Amino acid sequence: MEYNDEFKIIDTEDKAYFLGLLFADGSISKENTVRISLVDKQLIDDLELRFPFFNRGEFDYSKYGENHKIQYSLAKSNKVLYQDLFNLGLRERKSTENKELITIPELDNNLMNHFIRGYFDGNGSISIPSLRPNLRRVEICSASEYLINKFKQILLSNCIDCPYYRVKENPTYNLYVLEWIASENILNLKDYLYKNCTISLKRKKELFDSFKIIDKTDNNPKCPKCGSNTKKNGTRQMVKGLVIRYKCDNCNKNYTLPAQTKSDELLETHKALSTIIFSKNDKDTLTTSSQAIDTSIEGSTTT
Repeated sequence: MEYNDEFKIIDTEDKAYFLGLLFADGSISKENTVRISLVDKQLIDDLELRFPFFNRGEFDYSKYGENHKIQYSLAKSNKVLYQDLFNLGLRERKSTENKELITIPELDNNLMNHFIRGYFDGNGSISIPSLRPNLRRVEICSASEYLINKFKQILLSNCIDCPYYRVKENPTYNLYVLEWIASENILNLKDYLYKNCTISLKRKKELFDSFKIIDKTDNNPKCPKCGSNTKKNGTRQMVKGLVIRYKCDNCNKNYTLPAQTKSDELLETHKALSTIIFSKNDKDTLTTSSQAIDTSIEGSTTT
């Protein structure tokens, strides 16, 4: 099947997404060849259905070592396609000597999120720290400082905060990185990237979908007097150790719990709505007492 000027004008989600993916993981050459290779067969299958003029390829790199995988590719040698992508801002050797020549095409705002999602599926990542499974770290990186700054500008204009920007220094070229850690920022980014989405890299979307904002007040003990929700109201260094002060949303009473403990029973004690106090006999031993609730509640509402 021949190329029929599909990328002359970017006016659909499919075109904007594929263009972003090409900016991240694709390549063009002066021999008029356009190519993209991925280990994700699902995405190549989806793109082939939408752009059947590309030729499908497959190569098993796993024979070169356990860290290598099968790669699936789409390629097309066509002078008009090459020129259309060049006019849209893509360049050959885009990560090295021509990285400063890349420009982002002018797209309608309702298409730009698809372009950035395509780029993210190629050059973005979501990581889950093993010790903090409720945390996500989301990154978008590029060898082009212009590209990352342009993404930041577009995201900010759509009310997506970009709090972290850093540079990864490499021997060949530097990588410029936008990073999100705070849960609210990540979910705002997710809502923007996947708005009106019909094509994406499923494994990354599933990671986004698995992340929910955890209401921190759910982990706070209920007020032992009235059972209402509480909020943390500061910390205080006591002779026995650091304590956290909680304040009731309803009756404004304050009470305290140890902030750090070696006891495995602390979480269960929180759930049981009782107060942990230090034993007079052993500073490292924690005991619970139903009577401690009444003795730990303070009548004042000072912070």
